[in-house]
Amino acid sequence: MISERSIGLGKSACLRVHYNIMSIFDDLLKGYETGNFIGTICSLAKIAKGNEDNDLIIELVTLHNEGEIDVIVAFDSLESNLLSGRDLFIALDTFSKVLPNLNSPVRPVIQCVLNLNRCANQSYSGSLIEGYINFCAKELSRPIQALAEIEENPEFLAVLLPATIIAGSRIDFNSYLAKAIRLCEYKSSKMLLRQAIFAIGKLDWTNVVNVPNSVFNTLESIAEFETDDEILANIIECAFALLQRDKAQESRVVEIIITAMTKGGEFSLHAASKIFCSNLNNLPDSLLSVLFNHLTHVNPKNTGTLHNLDEGIYKLFKKGIIEATIQFFESLLLANSNVLSMEDFKMTAEIILNTNELLSKVLTRWFLLGDSVLCEGVCTIIGSCHVNDLLLYIDSTELPSTDSKNIVFIARKAIGYLFMQPISAVSILISLMRHTTDYEVLDKLGALLFSPMFINYPGKTRDYVIRQKESESSNIKEILELAINSIDEYLDDLKAIGNLVALHPGEAQKETYYRFSSQQMEESQKAAEAQSIFTNIFSKELLLYGRKSITYIYGSDGEPHRTELPLQSHSFTIEYPRMENIDPFGLNYMLHIFRNEKLTV
Repeated sequence: MISERSIGLGKSACLRVHYNIMSIFDDLLKGYETGNFIGTICSLAKIAKGNEDNDLIIELVTLHNEGEIDVIVAFDSLESNLLSGRDLFIALDTFSKVLPNLNSPVRPVIQCVLNLNRCANQSYSGSLIEGYINFCAKELSRPIQALAEIEENPEFLAVLLPATIIAGSRIDFNSYLAKAIRLCEYKSSKMLLRQAIFAIGKLDWTNVVNVPNSVFNTLESIAEFETDDEILANIIECAFALLQRDKAQESRVVEIIITAMTKGGEFSLHAASKIFCSNLNNLPDSLLSVLFNHLTHVNPKNTGTLHNLDEGIYKLFKKGIIEATIQFFESLLLANSNVLSMEDFKMTAEIILNTNELLSKVLTRWFLLGDSVLCEGVCTIIGSCHVNDLLLYIDSTELPSTDSKNIVFIARKAIGYLFMQPISAVSILISLMRHTTDYEVLDKLGALLFSPMFINYPGKTRDYVIRQKESESSNIKEILELAINSIDEYLDDLKAIGNLVALHPGEAQKETYYRFSSQQMEESQKAAEAQSIFTNIFSKELLLYGRKSITYIYGSDGEPHRTELPLQSHSFTIEYPRMENIDPFGLNYMLHIFRNEKLTV
């Protein structure tokens, strides 16, 4: 039915024949009149289903174009503190859909879009700019007027230059490309220059067979004489975008990027890291080599750039580009050894850990190099494994020779850095035994197996070696049996001494230590619970004693039902290094030597 309110409102209003449309119409007018216009839009958008969302957009456009409301003025009054979260997203999304069909002068639209862009965070601004582009592209005169406004007041309006150029290029590509090139020569405003370069890279080059030489000439000229880091960063991104449209210009683009990166700083490095992270499939080898050379100079404080590098390295390993990627990653860590660690590259650590061949190659090479940042990186990778007793193997291709100096050096590094993962350390020792036939080297490895490994972990390491020795060659089996016999004799000799009271702590000392240990465990548990998602999902109950817990659960009938949960025992054991109690300073000194010694040539 048609309500009385629709009569006389014009031809378009008379077409409102659905109750829902009339309801939206009335609610919008009421919200506009009471000063709650945007709040009304958000409320209507939340309950809209199916075509009702389109009805809301149609009504907003119709009301504005008929002069009953001014959508531009209403949204221009929006302040960032009035809306947040979902409501802000709904308001901006609705405006973006409405804007292209509004009849409005260009100047108030520019002011409104700028205001909304300030209110929006980065995740919301994309649709807003797309709405502005569609608005300008609707009529030939709009991008012309917008460009004139921007050139007249570049310091405040330059942020909309790329969107304006893109909108104009949808009407006349060559004309607006020429305008962007002209603005690249606009020496009085750095803002216009930055945005003009950015706009060239964002143009739709799909229907262009070859990028004009004038574009590359412009970028080369700016890269040669410009020193502004943000401008150089835009040149890097623009040049790479052009390369995707004209592969024949690879050498020229690479030279432009080299020039910009050589002069640039943190912004340039971040731009390069975005290319490295997101466009690996389109990176020619010549450009990848350039990025490798420059990205080692990253500022470790720029976490966004580090994240891009981490993801890029992960993707390169995923693609099977191993050797060049390891070399780059090594150079990156070594160049920033005091501030970077494997903790900053979690995706990279994950793929190394989960790829056996890559893990073997990395640990062999990095232990042989011996630099602390690399060896600690191996320790971090192994420590992130949630599987107990991870078995590790040496990559023979990374061993320069079977020289005893190299093999024993790797063994000592493995013990030094993986001492708290004893099975992993012992598995490396046995793997090293397989790569030598020199009995003197085998004897040295066997001595390391006995001390410090068996001496500190006589339980699990001994059991592992007993199981493993049956599958080894006779020479290795002999060394392993000798180490097993040595630890058995050592333990038998200790038992033969008997209990010496002087070597055992008194009751007061035990009690003090138990309290200290209990306090440490409690603090550790609280710290772990603070990071657990389960504390927000489940309630916590403390049972002091008993054999079962009783809970009452209310069913659909509203009555409580008794549920009994029998309590089960749970225990685990940790084998602690024996020498930590007997000679902690001697043990720490030995591990310090193993970790810090260098391989002499």
